Amino acid sequence: MRIAVPYSNGKISPHMGSANFFKFYNIENNQIERAFTLASGVEGEEANAKFLRMAGAQLVICGGLGGSMIKALYAQGIMVMGGILGNADEKIEEFLNGTIAYQPIDPKKTDSGCGHHGEGGCGHHHHGEGSCEHLGEEGCEFDGDDSGHSH
Repeated sequence: MRIAVPYSNGKISPHMGSANFFKFYNIENNQIERAFTLASGVEGEEANAKFLRMAGAQLVICGGLGGSMIKALYAQGIMVMGGILGNADEKIEEFLNGTIAYQPIDPKKTDSGCGHHGEGGCGHHHHGEGSCEHLGEEGCEFDGDDSGHSH
C-alpha cells in the first residue's frame, strides 16, 4: 500500500488544496518500507488527484480539504482520511498501530461541511457528526487552528 500526506516541514499540511509537496509511504507487512517526498508541480484539485494517482497513492491522510478535492480523490480511486494534523511520520505510525483518530469522509456528503471550504466537505474531525467508536472517551486529537468549529 502507498499512503500520501500533504507535507510541510515534517508535518501534515493543514489544508490539502494548498499543498505543494507530498510525502509518500510504502507500507509492507504493516511497516514503513520506504518514504520519500515529491513536489506535485500542479495546481487544482483534479490535477493534484491525478498526480497522486500517478504516484501510486491508494490512501491520503490529511488535515482539512474541500468537497471538490474529496470528489477528485475518490474519482481517482484514492481513499481519504481527513482531520489529521501533526508530525507526518508519527501519524503514519498511529495509522499502522490502529490508534489514529479521524472521522471517515463520505464522498456523497461533501456539501455539508465547513464554511471556509466554500462547497463544504471539511476533513476536520467533528464530534457529534458521525460515529467515532475507535476514540472511546479520549476525545479529539485535533491540534490545529480550527476557530469556529466544535471539537
